[in-house]
Amino acid sequence: MNVEEFRLRSRATLEATLNQLQAAMLLVTELEAQITDAGRTVQQLTQVVEEFINTQPPEVPFETPPYEPEEGEDSIDSSNR
Repeated sequence: MNVEEFRLRSRATLEATLNQLQAAMLLVTELEAQITDAGRTVQQLTQVVEEFINTQPPEVPFETPPYEPEEGEDSIDSSNR
């Protein structure tokens, strides 16, 4: 290999490498934009969920009414229920 071949090969390799780096940088930029967009979407979803939760009426806890024996039942038998 002479000096001229070395120069041509080096230049071609350098150009290919720079093209690959440029393509990678474009992909990184696109990925950053997608990540930012996904973050905004998550924030919006969080706001929607919070608004939904805040507009719900408070839940009234369910309480079991005390047991009252029916007429003719023994109140002692009620402990087995």
